[in-house]
Amino acid sequence: MARLPALLPRRLLLAAVPISAPAPALAQSIVFAENFEGGGLGAYVETDPSGSPAATLWHGEPFCVGPNGSYTAVPTAPPVTFPSIAGLPGAITILGPLLDDAVVTIPVPIPFSLNGSPVATLNVDTNGPVSAGAFSDFSNDRIPSTAAPNGWTAAWWDDLFVTPAGAVRGAIVGGSVVLEWTGLEHFPGNGSGETATFQVRLDPSPANTIALLYDGATFSLGTDPWSATIGIENATGLAGLDPTGLGAANSAFPATNFLLVPSASNPGTPLPASMGTGAAAYNRGDLGIYDYDTGGTNAGAIESPAISTPAGAAVTLAFDTSRDTEPGTGFDQSFVDVRPAGGQWASLIQVSSLTPCSTPTTVSTPVLGVGGAPWQHRFRFDTIGPAANAYLGWVVDNVSVSASGTGPSVRTLHAIAPASTTTTVAVEEGPPNGAAGLFFSTAAGPPLPILPSSPEPVWLDLSQTSFLVPIPLDSSGDGSVSFTYPTPNATFGIYFQCALVPGLVLTSASGTAQADLGGGQAAVLAYRIKTGVVRVDAIANPGLDLDLERVAPGGAVTNLGTATVGATGTVVLQTTLVPPLASGETLQLVVANAVVAELSLQ
Repeated sequence: MARLPALLPRRLLLAAVPISAPAPALAQSIVFAENFEGGGLGAYVETDPSGSPAATLWHGEPFCVGPNGSYTAVPTAPPVTFPSIAGLPGAITILGPLLDDAVVTIPVPIPFSLNGSPVATLNVDTNGPVSAGAFSDFSNDRIPSTAAPNGWTAAWWDDLFVTPAGAVRGAIVGGSVVLEWTGLEHFPGNGSGETATFQVRLDPSPANTIALLYDGATFSLGTDPWSATIGIENATGLAGLDPTGLGAANSAFPATNFLLVPSASNPGTPLPASMGTGAAAYNRGDLGIYDYDTGGTNAGAIESPAISTPAGAAVTLAFDTSRDTEPGTGFDQSFVDVRPAGGQWASLIQVSSLTPCSTPTTVSTPVLGVGGAPWQHRFRFDTIGPAANAYLGWVVDNVSVSASGTGPSVRTLHAIAPASTTTTVAVEEGPPNGAAGLFFSTAAGPPLPILPSSPEPVWLDLSQTSFLVPIPLDSSGDGSVSFTYPTPNATFGIYFQCALVPGLVLTSASGTAQADLGGGQAAVLAYRIKTGVVRVDAIANPGLDLDLERVAPGGAVTNLGTATVGATGTVVLQTTLVPPLASGETLQLVVANAVVAELSLQ
């Protein structure tokens, strides 16, 4: 039968140090890190609720609450000749002839912000709007209007039809993105005589200005009257600029062109300083709308690449989170899940802290059972329902995965307790409904006694293994066990470490307990009443010798007693220290000629 490896050195240190002193920490190394400073989702892949790669509301984000830019319209004189890009080398046809109510997404190859929010793509509509949302609407709205689309600008928005000789084109001219609607007529495209050619130009200089340009020389009226909208509207539809003041009833081109100049009146609220200039966010901030109120239930995740950590290492996942959602855990749920690379996902933790656009919460959680094979984690958001979603959403940043040591996943939970007092070892965020385990090295002999606050001490004989005491965990992964320490003429403390062990289940807790270690391994714990000072009781192999020795500061050793395990497999060794231990002296417990424990005074 395979055995558990020893998790601690063969010496169990019983040291006289203050109760707050931590046990020595294992060296850590970072094996994965992502801070989303590149403007997108970095190493993560966005997936829908089925786990398939798909666009959801996750995106790279520089703001907690984004800017809601406003504009001033500056009339500009039209040039003598309209600067058409038709026939210009490099101009491309975005939407061709005979199209109606069509929209296409194009990249924006220059740094540009619309309504104060940076845009990497825009949607160009045959009907005239250039928007952050992929939406076509032949029924033009007044400005402002909360009806979709929102977050748009238009030189001439009407129910338009691309004629057989017409097109919607795009080109880069002098560093500006120029979009041109050439030879469009009013629906239904029946050759009724009206014609319109116009441009929307996105200018990086002056910064983020928008030019609305009109070819007045070719503009004509027909039997189907124009009733267009001109201007710009923000991402919520609550504010905008109508430079003609005619709303959705412009019947002819204006006499001038317009330059829409952005204002810095509402620069927005950037991420907290510790998150830098980029984070992963679940909201509609990429559209300039800082909530996830889409009108329906929505969900999405970002998945890490496969991560490799050393076999048996203690693995920790840490990240910063800023979160503004419905309170509680029933709706607007934020989960961190893990899985073997390509395997089934399992929930690691649910994040419920609420820190909207303020100092983020740092979360650090052990990740169990992942050492030695590639694994993944993901951040998953689910609104559960369509209502009450007008919150800022979930922002995640500064993700890191660290690995400690090369042995089994050991986490130091508590160190030392004064004599004659009770101390509690608490486990938090372990395996739900699983168990943790306290470990002592027993490679050279029998287990060492610990006196719980319950009437019976816990004993365990696994020969050359080191598992000693299981701690059952509840559905939240929490549990605890308490211990009381005796006094050998003075006070002393004890170091111990706890491993969070997947699959470890405590099935019984009375008299004896069966701990299922997996892989066919089982441990039997026997409980017996024990009292006394400097008394050692053991269950071990018959014939094994147990020595208690006194060690002077210079190294001289005095044997205080020897006991041999009898045929029943039990032994008791008890003595009184005369004189009491002096400063620098220690006691050591020797089994089979190996020191397995040391005691020292404060």
